[in-house]
Amino acid sequence: MTTTVFRNLEVTSLALVLGAIIVAGFLGVGSWALLPGQRAKRRVAIQLAAAAQRETKVRRETWRMPQLALLERPVWSRGRTLSMRVLSLYLVVAVVLLVVKAVELGTGH
Repeated sequence: MTTTVFRNLEVTSLALVLGAIIVAGFLGVGSWALLPGQRAKRRVAIQLAAAAQRETKVRRETWRMPQLALLERPVWSRGRTLSMRVLSLYLVVAVVLLVVKAVELGTGH
């Protein structure tokens, strides 16, 4: 989308910059996941998952979905909320850039 709107951008340099940003993001998330506190949280999550697997077969087979009116709206994590806001911002920017491009094409610039 960016190279469509801004024809002066080089695709190769844009790909390198975006690739570097993605690699930096992966390194940041990876280093955060390796922090000691995160390992303890993962260990607790694994223990909880093991406990959930030990749940009896009868209970799983007899479970029924609660009525829709009784269900509460799920609470989003910070990560999911941030991701949705970033996605919304991206969509707004994309629409604005495409409107700008349509105006440029319409006026002959």
